[in-house]
Amino acid sequence: MTLINRDIRWDASNGSSLVGYTQKTSYSELCNYLGEPDYDVDDKVPFQWEFMFKDGKYASIYPYKYNPTDNEQVQFHIGGHQEDGVDPHLIVGRVRKIISDCRAGRNCTVIWSGF
Repeated sequence: MTLINRDIRWDASNGSSLVGYTQKTSYSELCNYLGEPDYDVDDKVPFQWEFMFKDGKYASIYPYKYNPTDNEQVQFHIGGHQEDGVDPHLIVGRVRKIISDCRAGRNCTVIWSGF
């Protein structure tokens, strides 16, 4: 099980950028796994999910300059920090694993409060 927390610091996204893409999935599917996203983020991002992994790594999932329909299969953007010595593919792998585990019926419980 991957533990993540959606109760993040307000400035956690500062300095984050695109680090990769999800496998093809839909808005509806992500809502089933992650709950409702935050809406009206800015003029380029209509909604996003933001969370922090237990080790403090930040991630976000969002469509960029596009607002997909509920069941449309798309590759969403994955945002994260590209810190010195941290492979940005680590965040991509974690996000993709959450989606894969949920699809396979494995334990994909998401923690939305403190640890």
